[in-house]
Order: sequence, then C-alpha cells, then structure tokens
Amino acid sequence: MPYFAHVSLILAPDRSKLSKRHGATSVGQFREMGYLPQAMVNYLALLGWGDGTENEFFTLDQLVEKFTIGRVNKSGAIFDSTKLR
Repeated sequence: MPYFAHVSLILAPDRSKLSKRHGATSVGQFREMGYLPQAMVNYLALLGWGDGTENEFFTLDQLVEKFTIGRVNKSGAIFDSTKLR
C-alpha cells in the first residue's frame, strides 16, 4: 500500500497552470482569508478525487473511509475559488 502519491496539476479556471497571478495559491493564504480548515480539506480532496456520487461535502472521517487511489483523476483539476465561498 503506498504512503503517498502524486496527483495531476491544479489548473486555473482558464486551464493554465495555477500561479500567484491567479490570487491565493497556498493553504496558508486561504487560512489568513478566513477559510475554515475543514472546508479546504474537503474542497482539495474533491479536486482530484470523487467517491462516485454527487455528494460534495465530507467530514475528514468520511474522506478517510471512502478514499480509494483508483478514483483519483488522471487529468488536471480546475481550481474554482467561488466554490469555496
């Protein structure tokens, strides 16, 4: 069983590589802006993975229970900060 894995790039809404010119790009910056840690974990988990349902809200325990490496997307995920609001 792997201890870590790499996922595809996180892309900006224009499908370019996410960079500072797109605004906040680090978890610390989002924390400073007032985003809740659980919201960040939930959103980032769903950027490159899905459990096969339409559910968009998971607790950390649910993410751990439901996660499988086989459901990690191979293509880049689009980071849409409006979904965090």
